[in-house]
Amino acid sequence: MLVLCASALVLGGGLAGCKDAIAALAERFGGAPPVREMPKLVAPEDAEIKAFATALLAATDKGDVEALAALVDWDTLMARGTAGLGIAEQTERDTRKGLVDAAKTRGIFFALVDAAKNGGGVRFLEAKSVATRGARKAVFRVLQPSGAFDHYAFLLDRRADKRVLAVDWHMLSLGEELSAMLRRMLSPMQSDRLAAIASQVSSEEALILRSGPQVIEMQSHVAAGRPQAAIAIYEKLPPSAQHAKLVLITRIAAAQKLGDEALRVASEDLIKYHPYDPSAALAAIDVHVIRGELQKALAAVDKLIAHGGPDPYFHVLRANMLWQMKDLDAAEAAALQASTEEPELASAKALLASIAAARESP
Repeated sequence: MLVLCASALVLGGGLAGCKDAIAALAERFGGAPPVREMPKLVAPEDAEIKAFATALLAATDKGDVEALAALVDWDTLMARGTAGLGIAEQTERDTRKGLVDAAKTRGIFFALVDAAKNGGGVRFLEAKSVATRGARKAVFRVLQPSGAFDHYAFLLDRRADKRVLAVDWHMLSLGEELSAMLRRMLSPMQSDRLAAIASQVSSEEALILRSGPQVIEMQSHVAAGRPQAAIAIYEKLPPSAQHAKLVLITRIAAAQKLGDEALRVASEDLIKYHPYDPSAALAAIDVHVIRGELQKALAAVDKLIAHGGPDPYFHVLRANMLWQMKDLDAAEAAALQASTEEPELASAKALLASIAAARESP
């Protein structure tokens, strides 16, 4: 069965089943399947976006990954990911199954549940979501147990049966929509000859396909609390595969459990090889903090805000940088702004308490 890079596409959760991918592609090629068009979407109203968000948060709080999966129109998602490509039906079925399974077990739905249960929680960013026109997205802030921060933006469609479902999603930390990543992964399958595939093996997608089993193993080690084993696998990959964004993000997930120095080195590589990607903006904050370059860390936060705002949590990030720079007045102003915009934001309250205590101490 060919399940192409599925869990990497749903959250950097490894690559689900890229076993002997090139040979599998050769087996499948035998004709030119029809090319699909990008499906048209119907934008939901603000109230429908809020209803979708309520359903997602309820399922997240219950830890119900099946209910989360039911909030996605997988047919339309696959149509978006395969638009313009001629993909065999069996390949599409296998890829879809891989996406769903990975989302539940170690991908986006798993991450939502883990953040709600063990991390800083999941919050619907209503102002960011309902302010849009045209294509409509429900955007959520996700604070993971590792301390990692992200925005998950679900593209919504009102179907003919009036249900509002997600048909795609964008993650701030990855910098693009799932469908775009999926299309790149599947694009080598347009040809009906293996030689045409071989001509593309220098692409990042082909590199990931060839290194799929190793990256799956890396992710398994990270999930099982064996980060050093994951790093050992990374170090054995060819340099070209080591530089692929999804591989570097998996490496960072391992490095987060190995201390500041490991995280600094891993993050610097992501910044080096993907300098204009939003994921690099996130990584830059950690790198500069570890180096003690707080002014640069503050600039990295501002760059991130340009990619991902508005979100009251960004004021917390700025306040933390200013607090570490011992600029109490500016830190307090930023924390107060966060608390004003989101009164229940625990991190803003904690920072304000720390600032108050610092002012009272001799």
